[in-house]
Amino acid sequence: MVPLDEGTKNLRLVLTPAFEKENPLLADTVIADAGNYMGEFFSKEMPDFCICIYRCSDGAEQQACLQ
Repeated sequence: MVPLDEGTKNLRLVLTPAFEKENPLLADTVIADAGNYMGEFFSKEMPDFCICIYRCSDGAEQQACLQ
């Protein structure tokens, strides 16, 4: 997140690739209220995150039972 001063009219992004011979990419770019953006982001991604945590903990529990 990049805070912008109120009344900002121009915005310029200069992107530098992380690796040579690669194009820098922006997967998700939004100009909006940061609080609203983060709330929307977490509401969309939270179910997948919870499933991931569940599967990791279930796998660790099963691994512990096998030993």
